[in-house]
Amino acid sequence: EAAVKAALARTDWAIFGDILTVQPAKFSDKPAGVPRDMWPRIVVLCGMFDQEEIAVAADARSYILQLEEDVWAECTKFGTVERVQCFAADPACPIVIRFERDEHAQLCLAAMHGRWYNQRQVEAELYDGHKKRAIDLEVDSERQRRIVPPPEPPPQPPQTGAAAGDMAGGSAAYAAEPAAPLTLPLQ
Repeated sequence: EAAVKAALARTDWAIFGDILTVQPAKFSDKPAGVPRDMWPRIVVLCGMFDQEEIAVAADARSYILQLEEDVWAECTKFGTVERVQCFAADPACPIVIRFERDEHAQLCLAAMHGRWYNQRQVEAELYDGHKKRAIDLEVDSERQRRIVPPPEPPPQPPQTGAAAGDMAGGSAAYAAEPAAPLTLPLQ
């Protein structure tokens, strides 16, 4: 304790010509990890990439971000995604997805386990509390807005009778046909 007080009192310490300042250390509790009640909403995907791919990528950070966003876009098929996080330093190379609801995680688990990606078979499992895979607790709302497609408008019933034909001076010849719904192929 006396040594700490003496170090704090000194003002003449310098290294490479720069004056050093000493302050008492401030410790905070380590985060407790992911609350257990969130575990059923979190899916861990392993086998989608390996550390060698990241090492040879021209820009490792961009590679990881693109992978997270591809997984996010794919997982929106199962429900509302709150966060996707890649743990590239983990030898298992997991990608962790947190959904808004447990049911969404179960749908993802069923669809993704055993699926092939980049010539690798994906292993999907629910989060087990592994501290090194503790996903951030905040919802990534910026990605939600950017990646999640806007909801489709509800279908409009076709108009019949006078309301449909009174567009251009009462002539039904100018009435537009209702547009066919747009259907995109699933990948």
